Amino acid sequence: MAGAQVFHRVFQSELAGMATEPFDSWHVDVRQLFAAAELEVANLDLGETHAFGVGAVTHGLMWMIEHWPAQVSGALSLVDQDKYGSSNGQRYAFMRPGDTGQMKVAAIKNRLETAHPQLTITDHPTDLNSYCANRGFDRPLHRVIAGLDSAEARRHVALKLPERTVNMWTAGERTGAGRYLPAHGGACLACDYLEKVDTQLDEVAELFQQTSIRPDIIRSLLDSGRGLSVEEAATIASRWGTPADKFVGQPLRSVMPALCATGRLQMPNNPEVVDVPFAFASLFAGISGFMMLLKDLKGDDPSEGWTQHIFKRPTPLLLRALHTRSECVCCSTLSDLATET
Repeated sequence: MAGAQVFHRVFQSELAGMATEPFDSWHVDVRQLFAAAELEVANLDLGETHAFGVGAVTHGLMWMIEHWPAQVSGALSLVDQDKYGSSNGQRYAFMRPGDTGQMKVAAIKNRLETAHPQLTITDHPTDLNSYCANRGFDRPLHRVIAGLDSAEARRHVALKLPERTVNMWTAGERTGAGRYLPAHGGACLACDYLEKVDTQLDEVAELFQQTSIRPDIIRSLLDSGRGLSVEEAATIASRWGTPADKFVGQPLRSVMPALCATGRLQMPNNPEVVDVPFAFASLFAGISGFMMLLKDLKGDDPSEGWTQHIFKRPTPLLLRALHTRSECVCCSTLSDLATET
């Protein structure tokens, strides 16, 4: 939040056209924003919860759990194959000095165990598909927290048919979260990330457009999770006009969120617009995801989503119902399974 205030003060003239209010004037009860007036501070039982992707947005949610002023229990599985990089600190609310080079899942596990000894945590330094395969696809996922960096990765989660999902995301100057309970006409995660039938571009092709890295190398980077070479980092940096050193050694899936949480501003005495990182956007997504998690723990309300412009005051009108899509293959599968049982 301090970073958000600093950003406003540094770029206040560039933000003038957005009618932006100083961040320190944003005092609001989040229960009113998220139609959750009944929520109170009480013990939380996460039950069986799986966190897929523990990058910047998930760190925001986990930071909220760590500082929750009551007991937190349940069984939490943390799944991510990535390590902290030297550039993560600007967006990771959970990161501490000395974490660079450490597995993210291990760092979160240690801090949450210290804060909430009643919470059982397992860390899995692997990708979500390998985790689910080793766990057994016949074992249903009760609750999933999705803090992933691409629509393709979210579709992979949706295809596991979780019973309920909390999703968080950032995209330029917008951020948001969703809560999915695919029952009684409510949307599942896949409803918001349908396959694009009107385009020939798959995930690799889209990343090629965004990074200029050769498609065969992109496929290798995604499958292996290895860090970017100096040459590959330089290619991305040239495409986006950013320093290359912060990308070297980082997996491609870790680099893309940093580029997503970036917007373009017109600077004084400069005819060109420039890319500016919105370091605080991930925390906003984590907070909205945490509110979705609290509501999910309290009951079986219908699926809903939240989308916020990070430079404008949030209102309850930003919360909306999410309904199932007739073209969603996951909803069709869930319906068939419910009929069979």
